[in-house]
Amino acid sequence: LSVAIYLAMMLVTLLQFHGWVLNMLRDMRESNMSLSIASRTLEEQVTARTQQLELQIDIAREARNAVTRERDFANTILSTITQGLLIVNPRGNIVYANPAIARLLGAQADDMKDHSVFALCLPEDRLVFDPVFGGNLAQSDNAMVRLLRADGQTVFVSLHPLPLPNERDGNRAVVVTDLTEYMQADAERRLLQSVVEHSEEPIVITDGQIE
Repeated sequence: LSVAIYLAMMLVTLLQFHGWVLNMLRDMRESNMSLSIASRTLEEQVTARTQQLELQIDIAREARNAVTRERDFANTILSTITQGLLIVNPRGNIVYANPAIARLLGAQADDMKDHSVFALCLPEDRLVFDPVFGGNLAQSDNAMVRLLRADGQTVFVSLHPLPLPNERDGNRAVVVTDLTEYMQADAERRLLQSVVEHSEEPIVITDGQIE
């Protein structure tokens, strides 16, 4: 009888152990399934985030390329125009000088950067010159002054302020137009007018065509 009881107890123990093993295996399968689902979800999230980052990188790269193209285009335009252009900061130092103004003043555009724009003007013209670059001249107004060339000669120019896209930085752009030929032509016209007015001989002015 005692042997039978012992065997029965062993059978019960084995059945309990078998049930525990089955439960443990079931829990492990469920854990593996959960881990597999979590892994797939994480992979999908990583893939989606990677694609999003790649898209953002492509957009940023394209934006940078667009800015570069616009800057190159603007530099090409500014380099080919015949009128001079100066951009100065609030301290009056030259931030940008295009090739036209450099040629007009007999200087190199790069050498003009960071120099004071007020050094270009003759002292006697500063009352007209200073308001242009100091921001006190309206953008619709012009100012005529004389600028000092690198060789010591002077040139007559017209200054016209331009609006900048971002005026909050305090920079100011001014278009510089060479008036030297105009002033020479005006001087010749005045000389001719004076000769005509003071001549004692009759003078006839024609269009140059003789029939």
